[in-house]
Amino acid sequence: MAVSHLLRDITNFRVELHRSSARRRVLLLLEQLRKAHPREATPLWLPSRQDIADTMDINHVAASRVVARLYREKVLLRAARNDEVGIDWHRVHRLLQAEP
Repeated sequence: MAVSHLLRDITNFRVELHRSSARRRVLLLLEQLRKAHPREATPLWLPSRQDIADTMDINHVAASRVVARLYREKVLLRAARNDEVGIDWHRVHRLLQAEP
């Protein structure tokens, strides 16, 4: 039963990615990282912008712009280490609700 739920969730996630903008894809990635590390919700390791682009099937420029905008909007917050970020999960959730 658990495997069928996992497979359904993966399928739904892939369909949503296919239909989503670059911004929504990055927000969805953040949400998946949170689910993978619920006890370590922040600061959280953030993949490089190139890795984000490759993983989310968007170009590097789009990934870079989305990440930069999320920093400006204070969704992503600088952490002590360069490969980690603080994340305002309330804002992530709100943006996911607002993004088509």
